[in-house]
Amino acid sequence: HTAPYDYFERQSGAWCGMHALNNLLRGPMVTKNACRLAAQRVTEDLGSADLFSEHLDPHSGFLSIDVINLLGSANLGIHVAESPTTWEEFRHCHGASALINWNQRHWTVLEAWPPDSPWSWRHTNSIEYASSSLRYGCVH
Repeated sequence: HTAPYDYFERQSGAWCGMHALNNLLRGPMVTKNACRLAAQRVTEDLGSADLFSEHLDPHSGFLSIDVINLLGSANLGIHVAESPTTWEEFRHCHGASALINWNQRHWTVLEAWPPDSPWSWRHTNSIEYASSSLRYGCVH
């Protein structure tokens, strides 16, 4: 089964991490329940239930990188690096794709587009419209 290139999951609520993973994988692979279970497991592994809201914000649905990586490594075969990558490093990776964390507030996707292109890029933000900015939706 090949993932459709035109898949776009609009943001429902503020679950940007879940929507970013699904947009990266081009299908509804991650659910809110899976996010909740992953956040629970991360906090249990750290030994403190007080940290749950740091890994899954109860108001915004924002997921920590630990939760993103637990979901990614468990079922999806992906891992998000914990350190920044410069545009110069990233743009020379043929067929690259990445989840982008915007200041611990929002996740989006940047990928070579079409996937085999070394010079063309697509940014996918699950928030489709907010004013007339080109930062929202799928932008090539």
